[in-house]
Amino acid sequence: MQPPPPLTREQSEDLRRRRRGRNLLLFSALLALALLFYAMSMVKLRGG
Repeated sequence: MQPPPPLTREQSEDLRRRRRGRNLLLFSALLALALLFYAMSMVKLRGG
C-alpha cells in the first residue's frame, strides 16, 4: 500500500481550522457541563 499524498497548503490550513473549531466546541461543552455541576452543587448545599 502506498502512503497518502502530502496535503496542499490549502488542505492543511482547512484541516487545522476545522480541528480548532471542533476543539473549541468540545471545550465549550465541557465548560458548560462543569458550570452546571457547580451550580447544582451550590443549590444542594444551600438547601434548595
